[in-house]
Amino acid sequence: MKDKKLNLTDEINHFESENAHILIVFNQVDHYVHMAADYLSEELNKGTQVLLVENDRIYPKILKKLKKSVSDQKLLNLKRENTFDFYYEQESFNPDSIYNHFQDKVRPHVEKGERIVTWGHVEWGKDLSNKDLITYERRIDQLLKTMSVISICAYDEDRLSHKTLESLASIHDIYIRENKIVKP
Repeated sequence: MKDKKLNLTDEINHFESENAHILIVFNQVDHYVHMAADYLSEELNKGTQVLLVENDRIYPKILKKLKKSVSDQKLLNLKRENTFDFYYEQESFNPDSIYNHFQDKVRPHVEKGERIVTWGHVEWGKDLSNKDLITYERRIDQLLKTMSVISICAYDEDRLSHKTLESLASIHDIYIRENKIVKP
């Protein structure tokens, strides 16, 4: 499969859908921060509601970049949740609990007719089974088909087995790896 150069906004627009489930796999944090900040600043400047699920180490880096290109007023549309609080609300990676939490965060915006983008850096401890992760991603994919939501799931490549990566790529509409579109 031949990689293409990345323009995340253009790729989503070409997808010609009000919803999209996007997989981003990265191994360089600086590139990841740059991509997240670029895309989210475009969305925030359009007035989009943004739910950013990110860890305490990376979030300040993204926020610093956002503050350079997004007004304080528009930054009010950014809602952040800590990665581990979001995915481990029940003290384990519970697909049902995370699904319900995601739905609770997104549905009010959808019902008001607001555009919403979610960006979730999915991280876990050693207790996560591939089955639970894939179950969660499949449920979210089905939910997204019923809503006008762009949802980006970001994974650190070093934490994924080849089999898990293949499964994730098959569930998502768009697959991006190290700033290149692998699956349009």
